Amino acid sequence: MSEINAKLAALVDDSRIAINAGSNKGVAEGDEVVLFRTVEVTDPDTGESLGSVDVRKLALEIELVREKMSVAIVTDIFVGDNEPTDFMSTLLKPKRRKRVAFNVPRGDKRTVQVVVGERAVVHLSQEQGERSA
Repeated sequence: MSEINAKLAALVDDSRIAINAGSNKGVAEGDEVVLFRTVEVTDPDTGESLGSVDVRKLALEIELVREKMSVAIVTDIFVGDNEPTDFMSTLLKPKRRKRVAFNVPRGDKRTVQVVVGERAVVHLSQEQGERSA
């Protein structure tokens, strides 16, 4: 499975984002997307930059593809505090997707704050040659 790098281009609604990669880069409906936030790490003693780390922020799936952009829907499920997480409860309880927004009120654990330009990695489900065959 190969992957391509993209960036968050727009917030479509509270469960969808648009990225700047489309069919021209091999993206297809059903491909998995992972949105990352970059954390800059500095030495606390010297203030010197030690580099950066990408931290997984959100999982999504491509549901609409255009030539130069795609729309992905959130697939991460929200589990609130004090909710049972056992197998049967997970099966029987309706799934609640996490939401996305530019501004998230303090204490809102269900909504993930996103920023235009954040790194997204698209995991292509098939190689590009296989898609055109």
